[in-house]
Amino acid sequence: MDQTVEQPGFKDSGAGARSGGPGRLRPVCPGDAPGIAEIYNYYVEHTAVTFEEEPLSTETMAERIREVVVRYPWFVWEEGGEIAGYAYAHAWHRRAAYRFAAEDSIYLKPGWEHQGIGRRLLERVIGELRQAGIHVVMAAITVPNPASAGLHESLAFKKVGQFNETGYKLGTWLDVGYWELILGGAAVPGDGGKVAYS
Repeated sequence: MDQTVEQPGFKDSGAGARSGGPGRLRPVCPGDAPGIAEIYNYYVEHTAVTFEEEPLSTETMAERIREVVVRYPWFVWEEGGEIAGYAYAHAWHRRAAYRFAAEDSIYLKPGWEHQGIGRRLLERVIGELRQAGIHVVMAAITVPNPASAGLHESLAFKKVGQFNETGYKLGTWLDVGYWELILGGAAVPGDGGKVAYS
């Protein structure tokens, strides 16, 4: 049986996506890598949502999960034994002064949209980042993507900019918009460059 990946301060939530549904939001487990890779690879191969062009192996996805959860939250939505979606946060940029900024990523399995799963996942990630002392959450969205933009804006993200024709995939030049949410946590003098989960 899979064990939950250690993520300090993260607790399970048994709430269902639908009224009375069996779905649950929980921290990612090592055994989730195949289901997560399947979801992600759909977007890699068929959409411009991600700029990656080669599908990921289960092993590569498992390694990405291990790297992320050292510092950031990663949650999945499981329903009927199936991973229906996932969301996580990761470093916005690697330079030290960006340590209070994070970027979110969220993906739903095709056919599981419009059930409130994405909102619940993103709300949970944001809540964990707030508790961790992260000051700002960024979302980089290939535009147009009204579903993702609408989800982020419903959670008070504001569009702050757009880079045009910065990617090329599926025979098309692609624009990327940037949305941000200021959480209010702030760096303090003498913080030592560390952000830790409580």
